[in-house]
Amino acid sequence: MWTSIANLKENLNKITLDVHGDDDEELEIYGSENGRHSTFSDRRNSHTFAHSKPVSFSSLASGIDSPFNSEEQIFRVNQENGSLKQNLNATNAAPSAARSEISKVSNNGINALKGKGDQSANRQHKSTSLVKNCYAGIQMSNGLSSKHDEELADLLEEKTRSLEAIQASHESQIKQFKMELEKEHDKLVNVQIRLQEEHKLNESFQEELKLLKSDKDKRSSELSKIRNESNEKTKEISRLQKELNRQEDESSDDTMENMKRLVATLEKENTHLKMEKNELEAALESSKKASTDKIDPIPSENLVNIHFDKHIPYAV
Repeated sequence: MWTSIANLKENLNKITLDVHGDDDEELEIYGSENGRHSTFSDRRNSHTFAHSKPVSFSSLASGIDSPFNSEEQIFRVNQENGSLKQNLNATNAAPSAARSEISKVSNNGINALKGKGDQSANRQHKSTSLVKNCYAGIQMSNGLSSKHDEELADLLEEKTRSLEAIQASHESQIKQFKMELEKEHDKLVNVQIRLQEEHKLNESFQEELKLLKSDKDKRSSELSKIRNESNEKTKEISRLQKELNRQEDESSDDTMENMKRLVATLEKENTHLKMEKNELEAALESSKKASTDKIDPIPSENLVNIHFDKHIPYAV
């Protein structure tokens, strides 16, 4: 770019120095200047478009796959925007510098033309026309530059909109991820609270289970003790029952013997009493017969009663 401007400056100086040359030379210089201006414009446009990168909308069409791809794409778009801004600034600065250089050269050429008053008006007119044609070439180049600037501005705006859309989508996804993360965090907090409650409940159950187990062991020990005591008591009762049966057997035998002896004694006494009764009756009969004539006889029934009164204890 700056080489083209230097060539343009050099050519304008040649025009000033060779203003008295032939018309064909001036036309050749004019033609070469226009060729160089077009070359300058083409080279600048090709250089600018070579350094600019096409906009990639694949991420917008297909969606953002991951936060890492989004950040990489945002970084790449930022780099492209920075490059486009630099190209735009350079493009805006180049015509201004070219215009200032051309203005200086043209002023020098005009001053040189004014210093040579003895030259023909026709040659001055041709030189002025040549300078005007140079300005026209510069203006054409500026028009192409303005068009290219507009294209760069549109491309920059398009990339900016793309970046804003990517950022908006990325922010929306981040917001959604944050909401999901908060929900998961709340769920995790609830799960932790439930786990703590279940842990406390489990600890209380374990304590209660230990108490129940201790109580069970205690009751088992007491039950075993009671069972042993019951067995001892059962054995004692069985022993006493046997002793009682033995004593009952012995007492029943003694009672039977006593009863037998008592019955035998009573029978013997009864027999003895019968014998005495018979003897008494015989004695009474004999005494009755003997004393019939001497005294009043005593009734035999009274004698029997008196005799039985004397032996009443034996009857009992």
